[in-house]
Amino acid sequence: MKNHYKSQLVIKRFNQKIWFYDLLNRKLEQKQSHKIFYEKDIYNDIIEEKLHKLETAYSNLIDNKILNKDEICLTRKELYLLKKFLVVDSLRQMYGDGVFTTYFKSFEHSAKLYFKELEANSKFNPQNKGFNHKYLSELEISEDEKFSFSLESILDNDLYNLAFSNCPLDIIAWSAAITESYLTFWDSADSEEFILTDTNMNSEYDMCHMIFGGLNTEKFSYLFSKLKSEGFSVYADIIKSSAVMYENIDIFNLSNTRSIICINPFFKLYSDRMLEFDNSGLKLEKPDIWPATIVHHLEAYEIPKNDYIFYPMKLPKDIFHYKPYKMTVDETIAMNILFLNECRQFLGFVNKDKVKRTFLYANIAFSLYESSSVENTKDNPLARFSKMADSLMNNMYYPIVRELYGKESKDDFNPFEIFEKNTYLSKIGMSTNYYMYDYFINELKNNPNINLAPFAFLKKQGVENLVEYFEKQRKFALKNNKKFINDLY
Repeated sequence: MKNHYKSQLVIKRFNQKIWFYDLLNRKLEQKQSHKIFYEKDIYNDIIEEKLHKLETAYSNLIDNKILNKDEICLTRKELYLLKKFLVVDSLRQMYGDGVFTTYFKSFEHSAKLYFKELEANSKFNPQNKGFNHKYLSELEISEDEKFSFSLESILDNDLYNLAFSNCPLDIIAWSAAITESYLTFWDSADSEEFILTDTNMNSEYDMCHMIFGGLNTEKFSYLFSKLKSEGFSVYADIIKSSAVMYENIDIFNLSNTRSIICINPFFKLYSDRMLEFDNSGLKLEKPDIWPATIVHHLEAYEIPKNDYIFYPMKLPKDIFHYKPYKMTVDETIAMNILFLNECRQFLGFVNKDKVKRTFLYANIAFSLYESSSVENTKDNPLARFSKMADSLMNNMYYPIVRELYGKESKDDFNPFEIFEKNTYLSKIGMSTNYYMYDYFINELKNNPNINLAPFAFLKKQGVENLVEYFEKQRKFALKNNKKFINDLY
């Protein structure tokens, strides 16, 4: 049976006909929406039926209350339905070839940290609920059965009460990344559109996470410092959530012009209204750091306004008000590049003229990266230029750039200018966040058993004394911090 790993309801809201590009075979053709992003026999008939029921409810919700709306109002019940679909959508893409088992084998460590934090605050003990709570690695069933069992665990249960089911612990923790995030909606710039890829959930990580082998320290170092100095529980709660949502945002496309954004709870700290309903008199200072993100405008991360029936109780009829954020051209292209970086093989789009800048940028960025990563070109500008020129004409994006621009097409778009800007913004956390270097220095000085693997690349670059190196970086970050934060606020 033909099963779509990307929901048809999303594909159709791009368009009934999609320009479809195969990165591996470098082939562009127009296809009907039902003929793309599917494989045979991913789900059994029972799951397919349950998926259809959830998709029908989700489809009605986004058509009637989200798409093409300048203001979005959702009840808590509707918000929970939306999040349930997103969790299912994030899992359904992990079918076949050991993908599901491999991923959750690496995620189990994060899940255990998450439950450790919950148990420390007496919020959840897996052994005390009367259910057969196990990690996926403990289940003596095949990978296909683990995949199906996990999907059914979400489809059959209340997303916020998975502890009262036999849902695997990894999947409970995985779902928390979405249930504990807060949502907003971002729209593409008018001259651009979002591309569609074979990855349902796309995630943006801060630069430190990428450089230091998965260390989640840009946000954590700030939270840890504030928790230690001020003791407010809100910092501990966000640290707990960040154990499973270490990314800045998770992105789910709704159409070629609107996406749902799941935002790390850390970004609530930038909102003037975060403690709107707090009667304790507690006032927090806004963070004096900013993690590396696609979007640097505070309004994009604003928490929704709320109409509570009876605060602090969480009732189905509570209402959440959202104002979609309109992205700039640069931001839209940057988000599309993130989609391309996480694309496996297939992508699609609707309007050729509205994606050509994305692919021109991708062609240039890929070539710059490829030419700079070859060892023997680092100290040889001519060899590097030659490698870049070769890559421009031969990488996977060149055929589509040639198709979209053609011989007569002209454009005043300057991809090099945006590349320089995006490179600067991607490193802003590394160059302004002195808390991160404080954390590194403290760990290196006080933890004799610290894992040095994340810092191995520095050793290769000739850094002999890590503490001394990070002390220099801290001075540099402290110097840059004040100006950047003044500009942010």
